[in-house]
Amino acid sequence: MSRLIAKILLTVFMIPFATIVYMVSFVVMERSLRFTGSYYGNRYELFVLCGLLTWAVIALYWLLIWRGQIKWTSPRISLTVLSAIVCAAASVVFAKLLNLLVREEIFSAFVASVLCPVLWLISTVFVWRESAEERAGRVAGGDETALTCPVCGYNLTGLSEPRCPECGTKYTLSELFARQPRRAMAAQDDEVSN
Repeated sequence: MSRLIAKILLTVFMIPFATIVYMVSFVVMERSLRFTGSYYGNRYELFVLCGLLTWAVIALYWLLIWRGQIKWTSPRISLTVLSAIVCAAASVVFAKLLNLLVREEIFSAFVASVLCPVLWLISTVFVWRESAEERAGRVAGGDETALTCPVCGYNLTGLSEPRCPECGTKYTLSELFARQPRRAMAAQDDEVSN
């Protein structure tokens, strides 16, 4: 199994893992509050605490999976932190609006506690996405003998047909060779020197 497939599978398994963390933390916190006598019925703070704990676990899990794939620049780190703040605020606003509609403070707190980490995960997909400059640098820094798809940059070396399995674009072999960035630059250098 390739490293990328393993990372994708670990990402998929994160959702059931986070669900278990949330449920176990809720039960443990509720039982401990009942045992100490400081539990006065259903309190929305319990959902918020479980949501924060689950979010911390999700964030750690997510960062451990993808830390090596992300180019950590100052703007990207700042946007990641800012997205966490915006997602928390959006979840609180959504909970308030939901509470106005259904008049269930406990349910609204539960929805907000689950919504916040999910919104953050979605936002990190956009914040951590490779920029065009980063992609160009990655493709240019790759193996000089590798054939790459001119459309998406997928490495086509070793494939038996001139079709990109990533984006589906088809080429003739001459088109594929002509559109390789290193070969195109070499052809331009040859024309300039002649």
